[in-house]
Amino acid sequence: MIIKENVKNINLKWIYIITGTFLMAIAYKSIYDSAGMVTGGISGISIIIRRLSLIAKESWKSGWLPQSGIPIWFTNIILDIPLFIWAYCKKGIDYIKDTLAADALLTFFMAVLPADTRVDVSYLKTAIIGGIMAGVGIGMVLRTEITTGGTDLLAGLIVERSRYLSVVVIMNIIDALIIIAGAFVFGIRVTMYAILAIVITTFIAEFIIRWHMKVKSFGDVSED
Repeated sequence: MIIKENVKNINLKWIYIITGTFLMAIAYKSIYDSAGMVTGGISGISIIIRRLSLIAKESWKSGWLPQSGIPIWFTNIILDIPLFIWAYCKKGIDYIKDTLAADALLTFFMAVLPADTRVDVSYLKTAIIGGIMAGVGIGMVLRTEITTGGTDLLAGLIVERSRYLSVVVIMNIIDALIIIAGAFVFGIRVTMYAILAIVITTFIAEFIIRWHMKVKSFGDVSED
């Protein structure tokens, strides 16, 4: 009975992770990317780099750059590899194995999902729909008590060298710098909508996590 329950919990955990990373990939690749909406994280850096690569291709008439710019999934891999190596050296394989799997799923979905190629983009709709998608996806992943790497993983590694800053503060600082960089590339107007998307994402993700914790606590009390 205990074994069956454990198997059920493991299966449910990965259903949440797969579904969550899929929704996150939709937000990043199919919604935010075309609008130039940078909401922080490695995905935000990837969106910035893709746009800069398009500018470079146009300016330099470069033939070696991809027609649609450097894909965000490719940048995601390149930036995450040193983070996972660092985390492995500091924490060991047990610390990163689930996060590595979740990040691999996110990267895979970003690689296979279609990009939104529309020229006329509504920033308000993008912020709302993308914020909801990302919020639900992040909430589903975080409720399993793992992350998809990126700035979360980086903040967790940096905090060991800091006496005064928490993981959350470090993560917010990193994301703020990425958002500011996005403002320089895409403009203040888009960045304001990106901040709206972040607010929506945070609200929904926290709601899902809190709801999960309440249900879990209620279940524990019922068993007692």
